[in-house]
Amino acid sequence: MSKKPAPATQTGDFFQTILTRLSSVLCILIAISFFLLTRDSAQVKITLFHIGALSLFALWLASFIYRPAAIFTKKNLMLLLPFALYGIYVVFSFFCQPYMLARGEDFLNFILSCFIFLIVAFEFRETALIKIFKAIYIACWLVFCYGLLQILNNTILPGADLFFFTDAFGARIFSTI
Repeated sequence: MSKKPAPATQTGDFFQTILTRLSSVLCILIAISFFLLTRDSAQVKITLFHIGALSLFALWLASFIYRPAAIFTKKNLMLLLPFALYGIYVVFSFFCQPYMLARGEDFLNFILSCFIFLIVAFEFRETALIKIFKAIYIACWLVFCYGLLQILNNTILPGADLFFFTDAFGARIFSTI
């Protein structure tokens, strides 16, 4: 006996759940990735963003296999038109300017950010957005608490900072998103 494919609502709920959870985890990981014992935490954040955005986009494409959706409709035209025009402008300017190789990473960041916008605009409902805002809120509190720890490290409790290079930035606090 062959299995019947899952109804579109169950498959949609599955992809919705995975996209929401992955987005929430990425919000927190990218915000607090400076806790790693590396001096180049910016590159860690960029790599996490690239891997996460590509994963989100791959999941979104996989969701279309199970439940095809019409994104390019008259209803969505008002949302997509300014986005599409700006995207065309950026792509055109990228290919018309010199030093394309040097600007490749910025262009990739733009394309991945566009994909994230499309995913959020067309897949996330109010409950999913609330979960992502909660993840961002948690990440902000973690960064705030670590900033307080850095202030204490510079004033009252030397050695309280978790980094092995606490003196690399002097008295500056760098726990920001």
